[in-house]
Amino acid sequence: MARDRKDWVSANSLGQLLMRCGDKAQGAQAVSVLEEALRRKPEELEPRLNLAIAYARMSEMKKSRDLTDRLLSHKLPASNPLRAQAERLVAVLNG
Repeated sequence: MARDRKDWVSANSLGQLLMRCGDKAQGAQAVSVLEEALRRKPEELEPRLNLAIAYARMSEMKKSRDLTDRLLSHKLPASNPLRAQAERLVAVLNG
């Protein structure tokens, strides 16, 4: 991941893997890595959604909601899977 500072895909993939491990320490690592993925390519929506999910899993609901709202502001078509995932996350966040 450190070799190519523009490669957001590796950081995004590592963040997803860390999220799946389930414990708090790796959840915090996932947040850090996904923040880096988003920093590397801020216009990319996938790391934004993954970071929102990671924040929700870490009980950082405001950060999660802010990222999700920004993602949905892109007016993605209904057929876009990122939109569907973001809408499901909003439903969970709204309780």
